[in-house]
Amino acid sequence: MRSHQAATQAAPAAVGIDLGTTFCRVALWRDGDVLIIPNDRGKLATPSCVAFTDQHVLIGEAAQEQADVNLENTIFAPQRLIGFKFENPWVQWYKRSWPSVVVRGEDDRPMLKVRDRGKERLIRPEEVVTMLLVHLRKMAERYLSVSVMDAVITVPACYGKKQREAILDACQGARLNVLDLIKSPTAAAVAYSLTNPSRGKRNVLVCDMGGSYFDFSLLTLEEGALYERAIGTDYVDLDSCIVRFCQEDLRDKFSTNIAGQQLALERLRRGCEVAKRRLSQYNQARIEVTAIVDGVDYVCNISRGHFEELCKDDIEPLLEPINWCLEDSGIEKPDVHEVVLVGGSARIPRIRRAIREFFYGKVPREVLRPDHAAVLGAAAYVALLGGLRTGDVPTELKHIRVYQVTPWSMMQEGTNGNDEDPMAGEKDGEKDLRLRRSPTFDEPMDTIPNDGVVNSPNRTKATHPLAEEG
Repeated sequence: MRSHQAATQAAPAAVGIDLGTTFCRVALWRDGDVLIIPNDRGKLATPSCVAFTDQHVLIGEAAQEQADVNLENTIFAPQRLIGFKFENPWVQWYKRSWPSVVVRGEDDRPMLKVRDRGKERLIRPEEVVTMLLVHLRKMAERYLSVSVMDAVITVPACYGKKQREAILDACQGARLNVLDLIKSPTAAAVAYSLTNPSRGKRNVLVCDMGGSYFDFSLLTLEEGALYERAIGTDYVDLDSCIVRFCQEDLRDKFSTNIAGQQLALERLRRGCEVAKRRLSQYNQARIEVTAIVDGVDYVCNISRGHFEELCKDDIEPLLEPINWCLEDSGIEKPDVHEVVLVGGSARIPRIRRAIREFFYGKVPREVLRPDHAAVLGAAAYVALLGGLRTGDVPTELKHIRVYQVTPWSMMQEGTNGNDEDPMAGEKDGEKDLRLRRSPTFDEPMDTIPNDGVVNSPNRTKATHPLAEEG
């Protein structure tokens, strides 16, 4: 273990942070590879969960484990609320679906009502995200024995100006200097390009399917340069497909209706999430929730085939925004050379099969660790940006360049003045092909669309590759 003096004298570390709605991860580039930093439980992923108790603020697994006895003061996935107005359908969906108490703030933004160390208080979602980021920063500092200063943060592809500003505010509160925000599927593309070097010019579609978002980036890879051609997103919640089935099963078996019982629903949701992950690898899964309500112990076995049937109507529409993306970019399906699936749901066979059929039998590929793909790319990208700034780019990264595009949802503030529906004001056939390089955020942008219902796609516009700066 290094001495404290040595630690304080060492150069600060730069890390990549995957700020997922279900799990967060932090990693850094070291000795030609990416090191994912384990948390205090030895796990590489930390739940995006913060709890307020009478004595402490708990984060990650500790917060998740006490949720049953402190549900209203346990905040799950605060990233889902940042940057929105209270009346936004996304906020209203969160308010209905999660146990947290969400109220209207003075600036018409959502606030979370919690009891923190014996006192009731209102807290902004950005403050909760700051707590999560501070936890990740300190976790990395303890592991590395150096301070952490610079970071690249992954964000959903659909995040607009307000969401990005909120993330930057949260990072500032956590004493992190953000070198760039990178879309999650594009970060995964960076990781993929490092393990699959370009063989000439090729078009690659990267699909990132996490706990809430189905994000994708269509990129052209050429000699280490990654050009985003188009991006897209959709909302997906496959856990809820199993939850709805289990609710019906409870009614049939026990004449019990748990609708509106937040504790029972949250415990059931967690059991269904575990079952979903298991069904990605096995043909059967068992859902067990002890004393779910009125002393009833709920047990249910579900097969992979049954799960896929339950999710069929939610998976198939996900292909529609991919088709729009291809149309807008002028790329035909046969011209997509590789399709890469990443994220927690990347291994679900029904999703892989749907993608394969959509692309006429093209077998989807994976990065080595699909759950960690975004943080692997973010760690490489922050090392590249930091190296460009200091003149010391790692040899393995010298050929990498990333050119990002502006989501259509981020261009609307200056055109329609509507920050609740970024598609308002779009004229038939009109395409704005403006392109923006990160990390400059000075163009008219706005908030993301979705109305909180499953499969309400956010159509994005395409762009063309930008010549590399000399």
